[in-house]
Amino acid sequence: MIICPKCKKSLPDWTQNCQFCGSDLKSVARPIGGDTPNYRRGSARTASWIWPAYYGISAWFVFRGLFNIITGMMHHQPKNIFDSGGPNYFLVVIGAIGVVWGIGLLAKIEFIRGITNVLCFLSIAVDLLSLVGYVLGAGLAAMLGGSLLVVISMFATAFNIALNGLMIYLLGETD
Repeated sequence: MIICPKCKKSLPDWTQNCQFCGSDLKSVARPIGGDTPNYRRGSARTASWIWPAYYGISAWFVFRGLFNIITGMMHHQPKNIFDSGGPNYFLVVIGAIGVVWGIGLLAKIEFIRGITNVLCFLSIAVDLLSLVGYVLGAGLAAMLGGSLLVVISMFATAFNIALNGLMIYLLGETD
């Protein structure tokens, strides 16, 4: 543990800024061997689960993009009554962007990491609004007799909120 020279609060030895007064603590002397067991030595003192979680979510973005590409290529929705249908190119393009985005995160490209932070925040905001809509819709669907799809959608939206929130945290921890 270290003591903040400004506010005199006790803080973990890996802290770079005081959480109470905001002071820069990079020049404060640290105890020798003061790393806690949850932190790896020599890795800027990030928790040992941070990098695997970061790579796991980045790989999830690649997987989700590949899934969108495959789904788009298999989708055969007719454009008009004379058309027999074909791939959904919009979904294919969105999937390709997702794959490139996930690879950029895996490669730790700073531009993509910075934009990801903003996009994850926006996704959380939209998903929270969707969740409110699902809650209101669940009441209506329950009155009409069928709400399983609404409940599944609520869980998927909550999962997406948690995933994006975790990614924002991981991006901050892996700077």
